[in-house]
Amino acid sequence: MFIGCSAYPDCDYLADAVKPDETALACPQCHSGKLVQRTSRFGKTFYACDRYPQCRFVVNFKPVAGECAYCHFPMLMEKITARGARLFCADKRCGKPVAVKDDDETTPI
Repeated sequence: MFIGCSAYPDCDYLADAVKPDETALACPQCHSGKLVQRTSRFGKTFYACDRYPQCRFVVNFKPVAGECAYCHFPMLMEKITARGARLFCADKRCGKPVAVKDDDETTPI
């Protein structure tokens, strides 16, 4: 999708209609890129590093700042479950649920 000028040959203005939503989180894998919201070819939303293809970090749920209490991975992700919104470790090897205290500290469940 793009937006273009209706007087095309005389005016060649083009703008991207769908810009990726940048998060304020740095990529936990390469530490130099930012996580941006993208859409797959099937219409699903995911978050990936903007330095692709150099960095291939991808998360299917909304990333949240925090640290896993089990493996100390520097990012959590918010999943909507039957119990409501819960935080999980964003590391694929861990993936454990993490509880949030009122003073923004995380503890294992």
